[in-house]
Amino acid sequence: MARTARAGDAVAPDPVDALVRENVRAQLANLATHPSVARGLAARTLALHGWVYDIPSGTVERLEGAGRPVTLAA
Repeated sequence: MARTARAGDAVAPDPVDALVRENVRAQLANLATHPSVARGLAARTLALHGWVYDIPSGTVERLEGAGRPVTLAA
């Protein structure tokens, strides 16, 4: 799913893609601060999942913290 933009001879990740992923991570962190969500997370009765769907390619990625995205469907 990673679209790329050429910067000289190097291939750099698309900054919009990076912002989309960072926004998903920020929203997950925000959700975790809500009291009912925090209780569910602490009790391990709730899990939060962040997904990024790329419309042109149909790729779905699961985001896990600051780690690399995991492709679920391509």
